[in-house]
Amino acid sequence: MDVHVRAVDGEECLITAIIAPAPAAERIAEQVRALTGHEVVLRRGAPDDFEVLVEQYRIEHGALPG
Repeated sequence: MDVHVRAVDGEECLITAIIAPAPAAERIAEQVRALTGHEVVLRRGAPDDFEVLVEQYRIEHGALPG
């Protein structure tokens, strides 16, 4: 997992990156929503934004999922 805080539309947002198949990512998003009570937006990220996470995944698992 990789975590960043960024300004999005003038508001500070917590950006958390995971590498997972879509169904697993959706389950994780639901869990975060339930635990925090905050809006959770799930979207495909750009691998260049999370180079360390992508490299770690490739070393451990090979190619990125879907």
